[in-house]
Amino acid sequence: MKLKRHSSMALVIGNYIIVAGGYKGNGVLSSDVELYNESLGRWFEIEKKFGLSIESMVFVEHRSEIYTFGGRSDEGDVLKVFRMGV
Repeated sequence: MKLKRHSSMALVIGNYIIVAGGYKGNGVLSSDVELYNESLGRWFEIEKKFGLSIESMVFVEHRSEIYTFGGRSDEGDVLKVFRMGV
C-alpha cells in the first residue's frame, strides 16, 4: 500500500485487492481507497473516496457493487450504508 494505516477494510475481487479507510495515526482517519493490481504487482490510489473518513467497518461485494456497513468516524459510530460501483 502507498498509505500507512490500520483498522482499514480489505476486499478481494478477481485479481484485485481493494483497501479503504482506516486509521492513519495522530487521531486522523482515512477516506482513501487503494487498489492492488496483482498482474502489475502495483498499488494505485483510487480517486473515488467514501463520503467520510472511517475505520473498522465491514466491506463486501455484491453484484458488482461494494457495500460498507458500520464502523467509526470522527463523529462516532456510523449507522449509514455506503455503496460504490466496482
